[in-house]
Amino acid sequence: MLPSAGVLVLVMTLGALAAPQEAQRFDPPAGPGAMAPNLVASGAEELLLIWLEPEESPAGKPPSHRLRFARWKAGAWEEAVTITRGEALVANWADFPSVARGANGVLVAHWAERSGKSPYAYDVILGRSTDGGKSWRRHGPAHDDKTPTEHGFVSLLEERAGVRAFWLDGRDTAGAEGHEGHGAGAMTLRTAVLGKSLGAGERLDGRVCDCCGTSAAMTSEGPVVVYRNRDVEEVRDIYVIRRAGKGWSPPRPVHADGWKVPGCPVNGPSVVARGRKVAVAWYTYAEDRPRVRLAFSEDAGASFGAPLEVDGARGGRVPIGRVDVALDEDGAALVSWLAAEREQASLFVRRATADGRMGDALHVVKTQSDRQSGFPRMERLGDSLFVAWTEVGSPSHVRVVRLPVAEVPPASSPAETASGPAGFVEPLAPGQPAPEFAAVDLEGTKVSLAGERGRAVLVNLWATWCEPCRFELPELAALHRRHAEAGLRVIGVSVDAQRTPAEIRDFVRKRELPYAFWHDPKNQSSQAFRVEMLPASFLFDRSGTLVWRRLGTVDAKDPELEAAIQRALAKP
Repeated sequence: MLPSAGVLVLVMTLGALAAPQEAQRFDPPAGPGAMAPNLVASGAEELLLIWLEPEESPAGKPPSHRLRFARWKAGAWEEAVTITRGEALVANWADFPSVARGANGVLVAHWAERSGKSPYAYDVILGRSTDGGKSWRRHGPAHDDKTPTEHGFVSLLEERAGVRAFWLDGRDTAGAEGHEGHGAGAMTLRTAVLGKSLGAGERLDGRVCDCCGTSAAMTSEGPVVVYRNRDVEEVRDIYVIRRAGKGWSPPRPVHADGWKVPGCPVNGPSVVARGRKVAVAWYTYAEDRPRVRLAFSEDAGASFGAPLEVDGARGGRVPIGRVDVALDEDGAALVSWLAAEREQASLFVRRATADGRMGDALHVVKTQSDRQSGFPRMERLGDSLFVAWTEVGSPSHVRVVRLPVAEVPPASSPAETASGPAGFVEPLAPGQPAPEFAAVDLEGTKVSLAGERGRAVLVNLWATWCEPCRFELPELAALHRRHAEAGLRVIGVSVDAQRTPAEIRDFVRKRELPYAFWHDPKNQSSQAFRVEMLPASFLFDRSGTLVWRRLGTVDAKDPELEAAIQRALAKP
């Protein structure tokens, strides 16, 4: 649950916040509108950066982009090079390009290209450079299925034979009801190695989360890949697969969080390895509690210790994930993540050790909590940390900062876990009457709960910047379609302060949400409903009495909710 204002019901007491540091800027040679950077350390002395930026398109033509590459070496960026360009390039905030150096010095890059009419139909395309990135040759798709389905969320990893690619593959989703990319099958995890030629692809997991990124690392015993799994009950926890001898180990959870979510969180894990030590960082919303977690392995990923709580809800600040992880010289993990206070967000870095010690969180940069800010990428190079991210604006920009590893506070205190309620606000309880709450609809008309008396009403407090709110929207739409004729009215109350009603209306229209929406930019609903978190839902019967509430996401198949709706619909 994300905070809608000042205080959260659950507060994580995870140590103090270190004073913000003035990180040194080393912005790359990226043009206006640049986005989706991916930063990779190459050896001990250089960084590789890859990103997308727009190109001018003739009137009436689809937008065109180019994929750019630059190296940071000897304290400066070299001149940027264009790898590829065109209208088919996919510019996506979450599914970003990548680059890696192979054992033979050859650079391999990946990008996404459209392969069909559906927005989910695109391929993983690989390219190679044998001259340090000065020129690039297109190799072609990493896969051979030729289906117009989704292929993406790639991790590239150096191997003895070249560069190994891991990706999410939608070939099994093709063909249902003529809709590309949304068939009866599931998204799978696959891998292949590009050397002088592309090796045969292998399927590693037959059912994974559709659009959470993968991450891979090389241990002394072989590669490991981490990703978000998806079981038949819609539990989406972080899993690991490792190379075991000549084959691959069965998929197993890093930790069984038990996060059951009806939609893709778009929030993948990150892994780093040195020798047999492996560290995995990830985001979870299990038990309706947003958390960033970290687990260590001392046996090359064969087993993991109990997870540490890197961050959780803390006053008005709440983690939204988008994690990355590196190791320092002593084997401690350096975890980066985003935490939001409404529309604003900050990037933090925290040091943690396998024996359960942590340092204070270090504030690095400010950004936005919306999706266009993308996934900040962090790399350690010697005694420095480098972070690349998308600065939201018109136009956007790719930024890079550098700070000494020594500025990240030492891991000197035992890790703490969630405390009991602090600053607890008792929300509106069942049996109590509807509050005197008024707002405006998306057309600017004044509306109120008093005007809804005589109908069963489900009020959902949400915001466009709230990730859990986004993946419960289809659930609310399902409730509306199932019960509208019987008299249930679903009302989504947006507390977005920086979006106009027209922008929210466009957001709703694109997602084909059929129920009513109101706008509460001053967030008066938090006081009226006595709740300081999002999402939150309140069901009132025809007399205006609260019969059910949920602090967290709604499940349209929840039998408790279904029974409450029947009570709310009953004639007085």
